[in-house]
Amino acid sequence: MPPSQNNRNAPSDMEPNQKSQYQWLKDSGYGSVWNLGLSYGLNIHNPDDLEETMAILKGLRDMDQKAWEERQMAKK
Repeated sequence: MPPSQNNRNAPSDMEPNQKSQYQWLKDSGYGSVWNLGLSYGLNIHNPDDLEETMAILKGLRDMDQKAWEERQMAKK
């Protein structure tokens, strides 16, 4: 089975920083960078808005990773 179809780890079990950008956006409900930008009132065709969208994406992924790590520590 190709790695992209390997379902050994459920999305909630996989470290957020191990997910592709596409998979993270899909799992988080945004679906795409375009939709993420729109949800914050940004247009990714504008270079400044795209930069801000990518900064938001990084911040959200960092927060998701931190929350995942805290849940893992609580399990121990």
